[in-house]
Amino acid sequence: MRLIMAGDFNEPSFMDWTEKTKDLFDHNGAVVFWTSSKLLASADYFDTYRVKYPDPVAYPGFTWPANNLNADINKLAG
Repeated sequence: MRLIMAGDFNEPSFMDWTEKTKDLFDHNGAVVFWTSSKLLASADYFDTYRVKYPDPVAYPGFTWPANNLNADINKLAG
C-alpha cells in the first residue's frame, strides 16, 4: 500500500539543517534534527523533494523569505 502524507508540519526538515548548510541561510551554525521530519524518515517515509533534489545547498527546501533568489515568485503565484 502506498501512502502520501502532505502538509506543513510547522518546522523545517532535518535534511535541510545539516553540516553542509549550518552556515547558510538563517541557520547560524546549527545542525538540527527536527522532530517531525526525523520521525517520518525513521518510519520509512521519504521526502519526495529531497529524492528529486538531494543537495540542500543547491536546492534549499524553502520558498521564503522573499530574498530567496531561487524562489521564482511567478511559479509560486499560479
